[in-house]
Amino acid sequence: MIRSNLPLPFLYRLRLTTGGAARRALTSSTYRGAREDTGRPINARQAAARRPVTGAASRLWQDFIGRYEAFTDVLCAAAKSGCDPRKESEYAQLRRWFVANYYRLAARLRPVLDAEFAGEEDAAPTIADYAGQRRALDPLEALFLPPTLGDVLAQDTGDLIPRIARISDVVYRCYEEWEATS
Repeated sequence: MIRSNLPLPFLYRLRLTTGGAARRALTSSTYRGAREDTGRPINARQAAARRPVTGAASRLWQDFIGRYEAFTDVLCAAAKSGCDPRKESEYAQLRRWFVANYYRLAARLRPVLDAEFAGEEDAAPTIADYAGQRRALDPLEALFLPPTLGDVLAQDTGDLIPRIARISDVVYRCYEEWEATS
C-alpha cells in the first residue's frame, strides 16, 4: 500500500463520518434488547429495515409494464398499418430502454417465456451474451433486439400479433406473481 502525508479529501472524510454516525445510531437503537415492543427478534427487524429494495423493484416493474404496453402498442399498430417514421422513432426509443433494462427482469421472465414457447418449430435466433456464451433469444428479446421496426416486420411470418398476445400473457402473469410475493 502506498502511503503519503496528503489528507483525505473533505467530502470523503465527511461521508465516512456521517456514515459511521448513522450506523452507530441504527445499531444502538436496534440492540437495546433482544426483543422490543414489536416482539420480533433483532435479526428480523434488521432484515425488515433493509427492504427498501422492494420499492426500487416495484418502480422497475411499474416502469417495465408501462413501457412494455407502449412497445406492444407500437408493434401492433405497425403490424396492422405498416411502418412510418413516427412509429420507427417510438420503437427506437423504447428499444433503447429495453436493451438497457431488460436484463434486470429477465431472470424472472425467461423461464416462463421458454416454457410457454417450448413447442415452437422455429429455431430461436442465438446471441452471444456478455460472457461470450451463445444462448437462444427469448421471444421478448426477439422483438426488441432488431435494430429497426422494419426489421421486426420483415421477420414477421403473419403471427406477430398472436405472439405478442402470448408474450403479454406471460409478462402479466409474472408481474402478478411478483406482486403476490412482495
